[in-house]
Amino acid sequence: MRISIRGGNVVTASGVLKHASLIVDNGRIAALGTHVDVGNSAEIGRCAELGTQVNIGNSAELGTHVDNGRSADMDTPSSVDDLIIDAAGCYVMPGFIDLHIHGGAGMDVTDSDDNAIESVCRYHAQHGTTGLLMTTRTMPMADINNTLQRLAAYMKAPHPLGSRPLGIHLEGPFINETYKGAQSAQYICPPSLEIMKRWIEIAEGHIKLVTLAPELEQSDAVISWLDDQGVIVSAGHCGPDYEQMIKAIDLGVRHITHCFNGMRGFSHRDPGMLAALLMDERVTVELIMDTIHVHPAAGKLLLHNKGTQGVVLITDAIRAAGMPDGEYSSAGGRTITVDHGEARLPSGSLAGSTLSMNQALGNAVKHMGVSVAQASVMASLTPATILGIDQHKGCLSVGKDADVVITDVEFNVLLTMREGQIVYQAQ
Repeated sequence: MRISIRGGNVVTASGVLKHASLIVDNGRIAALGTHVDVGNSAEIGRCAELGTQVNIGNSAELGTHVDNGRSADMDTPSSVDDLIIDAAGCYVMPGFIDLHIHGGAGMDVTDSDDNAIESVCRYHAQHGTTGLLMTTRTMPMADINNTLQRLAAYMKAPHPLGSRPLGIHLEGPFINETYKGAQSAQYICPPSLEIMKRWIEIAEGHIKLVTLAPELEQSDAVISWLDDQGVIVSAGHCGPDYEQMIKAIDLGVRHITHCFNGMRGFSHRDPGMLAALLMDERVTVELIMDTIHVHPAAGKLLLHNKGTQGVVLITDAIRAAGMPDGEYSSAGGRTITVDHGEARLPSGSLAGSTLSMNQALGNAVKHMGVSVAQASVMASLTPATILGIDQHKGCLSVGKDADVVITDVEFNVLLTMREGQIVYQAQ
């Protein structure tokens, strides 16, 4: 199927191509670039029916489009569009990739409900997320085993709707109780290489990222082994000092889970893990930019030290994402109260977020002062690079998967396309 997205502001890794077009053919990007005459734009975000076109001028003479300095002829006899999408006045950007999602739409990926994972993926697709890591939490061992089996089975099944699951993010239970945040203290346990090997086997190789506390005893062996297996090791819910963090990075820690949250703080006499991670280019960091978990100035500090290639926007979304304010159940029978979008335990501790990726991107632009292109890199290309899938995902470029999100100027999602298939369209 060939789809033509015309007249939008196409966001690339290096900037925005205004009044540009993007051609999708058989699930991949066939061409993109600017053109001179798009005529009168129709309703923003409106999509044509198959075999028809939105009024954008003389569609038979698209001319030559340019991608990365290379011209691509899109006016050949075979270039018949099955669907034309008018994106005039809209942003056209790569689909978002979220490395840290627990739930949404009232569901959690660890729920035993057979529809839970698909419901979560469909919800996040509505907010422009085309790929995600299904994230676990600190639970009883038997529940972790069952959850990993269920998630691995879902990975192997067809996914016609919603965001594509790209793997599993194992968050806990090898964490530091002092920095547990909303994780259940009663299920925290010391790192065990034997247990980790069993979990990797149960998950059939789909665990892509593991969050643990590197300062704990026995963590060194787990970090080194995971690194050898090609699994991303992330320091989170932890409190290593400066020297311990340097050692952990040398052993294989390459990522930081929700930086600034659930971790040791900084002091000029005790710089801790923050000083080590900020000064090491090998380490990437997650940022929950909801302006609740992290002040925008702290986000700017990360960006100043790490650059867009070192900071990844995440949601850490829980089941309450997309739901009304109120009370929701959590692990261990605890209650999470959501008030004006803030999710907290009775203790007052933050308990994940109700953030969506389009909101995270918008907040980065509005509150951190970054460009749309820079925010897009942090929401798409950087996570794709971390996962090692940037050769076919993460940016709009010829030959890559057609993972595309179209938003209005306020970053409200109008359409989400995953690998050339429209998985969400605003009504």
